[in-house]
Amino acid sequence: MATEFSKCIDTDIKQVRQRLYEFTAAMTKAEEESAKFHASVEKVEKEIVQKGEKLKRLVDKHVDELQQQLRQLQAVTDKDTGVQKDSLLLALLAMESYTEYAVELKNKGSHSDVIMAADELHSRASKLLQTYVIPVDCSAPAVAFTASHIVDDLVQTGKNIIGSIGANDLTGIFYVICSIAAFHCELVFMRS
Repeated sequence: MATEFSKCIDTDIKQVRQRLYEFTAAMTKAEEESAKFHASVEKVEKEIVQKGEKLKRLVDKHVDELQQQLRQLQAVTDKDTGVQKDSLLLALLAMESYTEYAVELKNKGSHSDVIMAADELHSRASKLLQTYVIPVDCSAPAVAFTASHIVDDLVQTGKNIIGSIGANDLTGIFYVICSIAAFHCELVFMRS
């Protein structure tokens, strides 16, 4: 009887050892798959960061270009406005000088001084009025920024401009896990 039980035990040991071998192989495969998965996660993470950095550099470049254009517009406008202000100041000084002299001559000068200077003062007044005409437009240009419709669309829709994360399992079902830079995560199932 012990011999029969012993044979039965040997058979069980053989079957359990076979299963033990299968489980050891499965464990090794699971560890290898886990290592491959972690390596692919690192690779994907680097790709995401690179894509994000590339996009950031592009955005920074466009921001810099727009700021440069704005500074150039400001410099040109400041120069034009400065010339215009200088011209207006010169006109103001010339007219104020004339007015002060004419008023002082009229109030403090003798009758003969007024008579002798009247023709010259009138000529000077006429020249000032012809030379210094009020400018038609003293205003600076209005500056406006028009955002790209692409940016407006992206902001409005919240679409991800970087990409998405996906993984497939052994059944061939593809899972889109989460869209990066989106405000919410979605789980979508698709047959491969």
